Amino acid sequence: MIIIPAIDLKDGKVVRLLRGEYQQETVYDENPLAVARRWKYAGADIIHIVNLDGALAGDLKQLEIVKKLISNLHIQVQFGGGIRSLDDIKSVFDAGAERVIIGTKAFTDDTFLKYISQDPILKNKLDNIIVSIDCKRAAQGSYVATTTGWTQDTQITHVDMLDEISKHGITTAVVTDISTDGALTGPNMPFLTQALEKNSSVKIIASGGIANIDNIKELKALSEKYTNLHGVIIGKALYEQKVELKEAIRVCR
Repeated sequence: MIIIPAIDLKDGKVVRLLRGEYQQETVYDENPLAVARRWKYAGADIIHIVNLDGALAGDLKQLEIVKKLISNLHIQVQFGGGIRSLDDIKSVFDAGAERVIIGTKAFTDDTFLKYISQDPILKNKLDNIIVSIDCKRAAQGSYVATTTGWTQDTQITHVDMLDEISKHGITTAVVTDISTDGALTGPNMPFLTQALEKNSSVKIIASGGIANIDNIKELKALSEKYTNLHGVIIGKALYEQKVELKEAIRVCR
């Protein structure tokens, strides 16, 4: 299991949102390159970058920052937010990203994953394309929230979506319980375990709720039972100094 530090970009600044609410924004740094450099020197192998502006507007507004970061630091990046077309995916790869994360379009266009798997270029990059499965809890279960930055809901469950992406050859998903995101309350273990049990062919990256090093240890133990638990994204806990990145990486290695 790998540790993946997160950098969420809004207006060119490093921010964190509480449970995906754009009105509950905390700015942590105005220099994304400096933050990425800190995570690299702490031992990160890859950085998770989210284009929050693009998640709302459906564009690649922050991609120039990502290009600069990659060219200066020579570190792997997985980038998502605002990707709405096959050309967008290709543009992010062309910018130097190791992995491209898609969300909204995968849930609002039934043909999008099929077209990715059939594209002459992208069909050879399916192991580097990630679907972000971000869920809100409801009385009947957990359903994917999507479209313009988690502001609209679908009737798709996270376990159903895992089946769907595996049909098209995509091998990795980020799975998030939005109610825990940025809340420092600990990950939703039953929600995560359900995803791990449902489809062992899809590698899961856990996201949301990490509050302390004990959470990392708990997930590490879970990864020994479920080998498809590929990684964990840490955001606010790093910025609030609840978790030291070097220690988290050491625990997992």
